[in-house]
Amino acid sequence: MLEKHGLISKWWADDTTCPLKSHYQFYRLVMLALERDGHFVLLYDERNPTFVFQDGDGTHDWLWLNLGRQCRNRVHAVTMQSVWKAAMALPEHKAWATQFGAKYGLLKT
Repeated sequence: MLEKHGLISKWWADDTTCPLKSHYQFYRLVMLALERDGHFVLLYDERNPTFVFQDGDGTHDWLWLNLGRQCRNRVHAVTMQSVWKAAMALPEHKAWATQFGAKYGLLKT
């Protein structure tokens, strides 16, 4: 399935460490989404340095750049902060979004 969905890039063959060793769950979930003809969305906290885009040096960059080109348009990353801001802008979501923001330190004091 890795080959079928273009998850194996040239990098996999050139590196001595298998990406599945450290990122098995990521690739497993991406594969599931693609196998079901869907999209994979990584929801992450922008304050987490693991997923900060760092011009090729962050884990986000590493995971993204090492996906095969044919599946990149079906793998996405969204910050929980952007989801929270969108929810706060809609009156019907204000109650839960306020609680969510307080729980995760997103509300400005």
